[in-house]
Amino acid sequence: MFFFEKKNQKTFISFALVLLSAGRAFGWGHTGHVYIGEAAIMRLPPYVPVLHGDDIVFEIGELAAEPDISKGSGDVHDAERDPGHFIDLDEKGFCRPNPAYPEIPALNLQNLLAPAQTRRDFDTLLRQNGATIATATQYTGYLPFNLVDQWQQIRKDFAYIRAFTAAIANPKTAPTDKTYFAGELKIREKLLVRDVGYWAHFVGDASQPMHVSVHFNGWGAYPNPQNFTQAPIHATFEGAFVRSTIFRADIVRAMAPPKSCKADTGAAPCAGIEGRVRAYLQQTLTTVTPLYQLTKALGNGNPWTTKTPTQAQKAFVVERLAAGAAEMRDEIVDAWQSSKTIGVGYPLTKVADIESGKIVWTAKNFAGD
Repeated sequence: MFFFEKKNQKTFISFALVLLSAGRAFGWGHTGHVYIGEAAIMRLPPYVPVLHGDDIVFEIGELAAEPDISKGSGDVHDAERDPGHFIDLDEKGFCRPNPAYPEIPALNLQNLLAPAQTRRDFDTLLRQNGATIATATQYTGYLPFNLVDQWQQIRKDFAYIRAFTAAIANPKTAPTDKTYFAGELKIREKLLVRDVGYWAHFVGDASQPMHVSVHFNGWGAYPNPQNFTQAPIHATFEGAFVRSTIFRADIVRAMAPPKSCKADTGAAPCAGIEGRVRAYLQQTLTTVTPLYQLTKALGNGNPWTTKTPTQAQKAFVVERLAAGAAEMRDEIVDAWQSSKTIGVGYPLTKVADIESGKIVWTAKNFAGD
């Protein structure tokens, strides 16, 4: 993510074009994101289909950088997508687009992604409680909703893969339908790789402390009793430092063991993805102050430009990248396991009924008008 993506849109676009013309301006938006995507796929359990092999590892790693690569496509494109990379939270988890914005209980992280709550509801809350639309709309970031939205698409991809595979294997399926489903299965597998790779970017963003904080590029105009740096540390922290210091193997070694959705939310099979996302973002939020404390201990300017990093710096960044990779791996597993519980086709048919043979799925069931 570019550190300036919350700024005035016209300024952003012109600045982005200048940076791009000067060379690669991607940090956690490229090297770090590639590492997260690759490490997660490398550590997927073998029972998850499709997402295995060196080619897939490479493709998903590179696709994980795509949301940054597409920046600068145009005003509408960027204004719609850029806020999906972050959310502005204070230390207590309140969503606050500026220091004067009140702490609203409904806009605390623990109350976001409530049952049936959508990004539209979130935007409405921001507008209702903000002084101006300019400072209180999606430009406070909608990362939690972005994560859930794209995860649900991945779960749907897996559901279709299950359904097509089961229908092809069912001896009662008509031969013409089997041929049709075989073609659809190939398409869906390609879509799955693309969807997982693109979503990986935002899972990675959510592991970067400044992507979930009002202190997104120096401490800013908020109360600062510890006198944390005001230097613009965002880009160098997530970019040059990662590129010059961290290796993918560091991240793979540091990944936590698999953790089920049920362990985070009490719900299985991951009917509680919203709770899992909240827990993930909350954990990242707890690393914001330690990041600034580490920066202060190293001189309180911008020590992330260093050519001789300390072990503390390297350990902090590796832990954050590994957290993103582990979360991505575990949420893919959740998506696969819960994909059998939803419906596919039109009208919706339960995947479990297709897999059990209770329903003989037809091309018409899939593509009914």
